[in-house]
Amino acid sequence: MEFPIIKTLDAVDIDQSGATFQGELVKGGKTPITSYGFVWDTKDPNIDNSFKVVLGKDINSSTFKVRIDSTIANGLEYNVRTFAIYGDKTVYGNNIKFISKGSTQSAWSLEMTNVALNGWAESYGCANSESGFIIFQSSEAYSFDAEKNKISESTHFPLPGNTGTRFTSIAIGNIQYFFSDINRYLYKLQTGSWVQQSYVPFNYGNFGGYYHGFAVSDSIFILSTAQSYMYSLKTNLWQIKAKLPMGEAGWSVGGTDVNNKAYVITTDKNIWEYNPGSNTWINKTKYPGILQDKIISFSFNGKLYFGLSYHDHDEDTNWLDRKLWIYDPVLNIWSNGEEFPMELSSGDLFFFFVKSKLYIGHGLSGKYNIWKFDPSKI
Repeated sequence: MEFPIIKTLDAVDIDQSGATFQGELVKGGKTPITSYGFVWDTKDPNIDNSFKVVLGKDINSSTFKVRIDSTIANGLEYNVRTFAIYGDKTVYGNNIKFISKGSTQSAWSLEMTNVALNGWAESYGCANSESGFIIFQSSEAYSFDAEKNKISESTHFPLPGNTGTRFTSIAIGNIQYFFSDINRYLYKLQTGSWVQQSYVPFNYGNFGGYYHGFAVSDSIFILSTAQSYMYSLKTNLWQIKAKLPMGEAGWSVGGTDVNNKAYVITTDKNIWEYNPGSNTWINKTKYPGILQDKIISFSFNGKLYFGLSYHDHDEDTNWLDRKLWIYDPVLNIWSNGEEFPMELSSGDLFFFFVKSKLYIGHGLSGKYNIWKFDPSKI
């Protein structure tokens, strides 16, 4: 027989630190094995698109095993299979399923399942603060208590939107500021109540791209390739600031901030750094990953996270890119972050941040699963 026969045994020692995968060489083949190990995923795993570990070039004993302490997110059902490569071909063992309890070096966990949220059209999350906040285009709003791991209905946004409504949020302490293309007001959300903070001197609705909002002290900056402004909470005045240089960029699609500087990505995958002190933009780097209609971006411990880019249209097949990239703005280098733990079908997606942790909600027909990414664990 040309090919080897391998078998996947039950995963054992499944706990919060990881799981142990086991395999068996049932029978060797005529062609030597050049690589073997395990692949795992929430779908049918394969060596091209799934998590994998290579144990060696040849199987030296009838049984083999490995302890996995990373890339296993808490609360998911995983499929694991042995694999062996011989010549230019790959053979797989049988599929074994197990329910994960997490792993030491995994930042992902499935926090909540089948959460009922009664809103329609796309939903939006909030900037980093002490509590999470979700708003739907149709104005329904929800708050998230990270300590209790609970989502509760909140006061609706003052005006209902539609399928094209876009929001931008800025957090100062535990106060959220929102503005949208529904009207030209900056709103403040504090202790569950909405207040019109200020009239916005530009028309958000004339721009089809993304506005990045961030705060420095008591000033709010709103940045894009269309226009940029600074709003002072002390004086209640707006000032025009340098807009992101457009060039061939098209428009801005995402952004984050760290150390009082903003980093905005454009459709050509360039990432620009904005310095509010000098009111200047610098072309900092090029995003190495896939960029679709939208991208999730945030910061932690002086580093920037970009990735999980997704389409704005439900019918797209390659809806969400699972890769996450980490950028160090001081060293000007990129590194791989831990991928999203599963492949998502098209649907509604929102994300928000609580105490430097990313939360992603995804679902259809008003039922959502909520994942958490804790960057301190990697």
